Amino acid sequence: MPAPRSDADLVARVHALRPLISEHALRTEEQRRVTAEVVAALTDAGVYRMNVPRRYGGYQTRPRTQVDALAEVAAACGSAGFTALIQAGCAFIAALFPDEAQDEIFTSPDVRVGGTLVPDATAVATDEGYVVNGTSGFATGCQDADWHLLTARVESGEGPPEVLWTAVPMAELEVLEDWYVSGLAGSGSNSVVARDVLVPAHRVLPVGPLLAGEFPSKANADDPFYRMPVLLMFCAWTASHALGVAPGRPGGVHRAHPSAGHHVHLPPAAARSHRHPSPVGRGRDEGLLRRAAGGRPRRPDRGR
Repeated sequence: MPAPRSDADLVARVHALRPLISEHALRTEEQRRVTAEVVAALTDAGVYRMNVPRRYGGYQTRPRTQVDALAEVAAACGSAGFTALIQAGCAFIAALFPDEAQDEIFTSPDVRVGGTLVPDATAVATDEGYVVNGTSGFATGCQDADWHLLTARVESGEGPPEVLWTAVPMAELEVLEDWYVSGLAGSGSNSVVARDVLVPAHRVLPVGPLLAGEFPSKANADDPFYRMPVLLMFCAWTASHALGVAPGRPGGVHRAHPSAGHHVHLPPAAARSHRHPSPVGRGRDEGLLRRAAGGRPRRPDRGR
């Protein structure tokens, strides 16, 4: 499909897909991943191109239009909308990696990039880059992704660990079928496992400098589109999902959607157990990311 003539044209394309996406919502929930038909339709509409650099055939779509387009997807299926926003957002992150990495990732403007934020994996420096090991949960859309931005920590033994985003082809990771939940059940947010995966140095993006506005891409360094703060962009992308699934939204859903809602795990069953990070673990991970950005971890609230 040719590039959209305008922002309104892109949103109109996605709006036209709502009957198809809604029709597949129940099957998406049952198979715990977005159906191949919906992925293909979103690809054809250009949803995955919104944050891909123009030099690779992407659109660099303005944030307001992204919110409108992603909200249209979420209005038809919460799981499809959540998966689309994660993969659109991770394409933006990928465009901040060194240019050599971008040349490898964006071999097609329709590439699907997933990612995780919690640094449960570890990375050990080598002469060629880093060797990454570990299991990372909540890898939304991993079964339909081409690349994964795996967050890993480098333990130094002195002070807090360094946190890295590592770009890894999905073919080098194992997907654990452990996504059994009651909300966003069709988002395919399984865990992924890295076992001695060698990540070249040019496919590494330090998280701390990134959150401070520094990134290694030279081609995109002066592009105002990629100078927008990453955390601000993720606030916009996630807001699109809330707007889409909200009951009473004009032109949106007006009933309880089978795949809308939050990640709420069902009681564990044999061979279907999945552990949430504990509150302690979540606090630890938040602290790691805050320290990576040069800030202080929050102190526990001991009451007033």
